[in-house]
Amino acid sequence: MTDNGFNYRAKNFTRTILSTAAHHQRIRPHTAKHNGKVECYNRTLTEELLYARD
Repeated sequence: MTDNGFNYRAKNFTRTILSTAAHHQRIRPHTAKHNGKVECYNRTLTEELLYARD
């Protein structure tokens, strides 16, 4: 889940998403509420992945 930033629309990012069989979900532009949700979701994923490695 990302915003519509340039780096999330790049061909390399799209190829990476497709190669991992993941689903890319974009939020609506200019919505602070959704952007906060995305940041929280990404932080949770990062913490869970780091916790799983230890």
